[in-house]
Amino acid sequence: MQVWVYILIVLCAILLVTLGMGFLFYLRGRRQSFRYGYLTGVKAFVDAVEAKNPRTKGHSERVSEYATLIAQELGMKRWEIALVRDAALVHDVGKISLPEDVVTSKGVFEPAQQAAMMTHPVLGYEILERSGASWELLLPVRHHHEWYGGGGYPDGLSGDEIPLVARILAVADAFEAMTQGRSFRERLSLEEAMRGLASAKGSQFDPRIVDAFLRVLNRGEVTIKVPEVAAPAEGDKLKVPLARLPLPWTLGMLTSTQYKASTILFRLGQEIRSILDLRTLLERILSLLIEVQGYRNYAIFLKDEAGDLVMEAAKGCREAQRGARIQEGGGVVGWVAEHQVARLIPNVASDPSYLESSFFRAGTMIVAPLATEGKVVGVLVMESEIADGFTSDDLHLIETIAPHIATVIEVAQLHRKVRMDALYDSLTGVYNHRYFYERLGEELARSRRYGRPVSLAILDVDGLKTTNDIYGHLAGDQALKKIGYILRENVRGSDVVARYGGDEFAIIMPETGKEEAINVIKRLMVLLDGTVVQHQAQLFPMPTRSYGVVTFPQDGSNPTDLFAAADHLLYQAKSKRHSPI
Repeated sequence: MQVWVYILIVLCAILLVTLGMGFLFYLRGRRQSFRYGYLTGVKAFVDAVEAKNPRTKGHSERVSEYATLIAQELGMKRWEIALVRDAALVHDVGKISLPEDVVTSKGVFEPAQQAAMMTHPVLGYEILERSGASWELLLPVRHHHEWYGGGGYPDGLSGDEIPLVARILAVADAFEAMTQGRSFRERLSLEEAMRGLASAKGSQFDPRIVDAFLRVLNRGEVTIKVPEVAAPAEGDKLKVPLARLPLPWTLGMLTSTQYKASTILFRLGQEIRSILDLRTLLERILSLLIEVQGYRNYAIFLKDEAGDLVMEAAKGCREAQRGARIQEGGGVVGWVAEHQVARLIPNVASDPSYLESSFFRAGTMIVAPLATEGKVVGVLVMESEIADGFTSDDLHLIETIAPHIATVIEVAQLHRKVRMDALYDSLTGVYNHRYFYERLGEELARSRRYGRPVSLAILDVDGLKTTNDIYGHLAGDQALKKIGYILRENVRGSDVVARYGGDEFAIIMPETGKEEAINVIKRLMVLLDGTVVQHQAQLFPMPTRSYGVVTFPQDGSNPTDLFAAADHLLYQAKSKRHSPI
């Protein structure tokens, strides 16, 4: 009896294992079916994009074939080889989100187009992530343009930081581009392509992967399919970039200058477009230029409302000169802003007018306008203490990126203007009524908490009507601007100056008692009395003023009470024409 129990248990176990294995095979089949259907759908999009250009039609299929051979040569496991094949089939899926002129371009990419093309790994990653693709598939798609020695994109990974599958794709992708050619570069022979791969070992490519693929190629296991491309019309010439330093194929056959420009534009789009604080933005732009170009001395001048150029950011030699001002049209910097023409000055010692603008009083300068749609935002200055320290390629790079830098600066300036409009009075430049009330509430709460006084002064420009009647309303506006400027520049940093009404100003003086506050206002009145206002060719005296000064807590415990007390004192002063004490 006991034996039959054991037999029954064994038979049940076999049955359960059999059913379980069957269910697992069923799930595996469903998963394989889903995976096949999913990849087929994604690949259909990739094929549609590649078909728009005869040179790239079938690109992903060929990359998949080469990548699979590399994976097999490396002795990877079956599932790993399948992952390599799948990643290669969809590695360019991000191109479906690129502009049409980039995908179908038949010539050398402009830097802006190349910068757009450099976004496709991230776009592909995002598309596949939203579609629920596995992490193992996502990472190779994102990183197949990273360089083994560093300096690739989008994340600047290097060495073993780059996933192995992505390193395989990089080699297969480059080989396919070399042997198929592009609209701006003839295809290479097998031997030339093999030399190209070997020359980039350790810099662009993983040496182990290149060596594995070269073994496959030397055994003759790869058949190169020559693309069917219509012959160019008579008189058409292949558009080949003027190459001083040609770069590897996966970067699109750019010269060193074009690659630097594309990298800067790519980074501007990816990193800097979200920076809306102007000071932070300018510092980041200069840091990016130093990182990519390798030069050390830069400055950015921005135009102010008066038309002068103010140095708002600097790296290197001019860092201590931030805030320096160049009058409109002054020196080579002013000339460039006025004429919107970039200048390369190989040796500033050749002309006294250049020397005046140079920090080193020797060496080389590049001065370029930062302009967008004909509007000059500012000027970018590069300097070297060495004569002939920059080349025409450097000038071309700056000319290429300058409009894009101007655009991101303009966006930040507009953001600052919106923020300033919410805080400041547009005519006088001091804080507006709304911000004043917010700060007054904050200062009163702080005074209650710490038992410290806070004083409030109301200033009424009661002579403004007379000024308007005699000299005109524009002259009156000029007087209000002058009053706002003098008040703002002659109080403490902790004090708050605001335009309270049409012809009224208010000042919050934290931690200031009544007597001290009255002395501050008297000093400001003396400064205003000694000021002459100019509007166009007219000179006229500062309009008369009256004021009232109150202090928390003795004159009131809230804003309403304090303003009522200040208004009472102000109107007493206006009627008696002397200051209340």
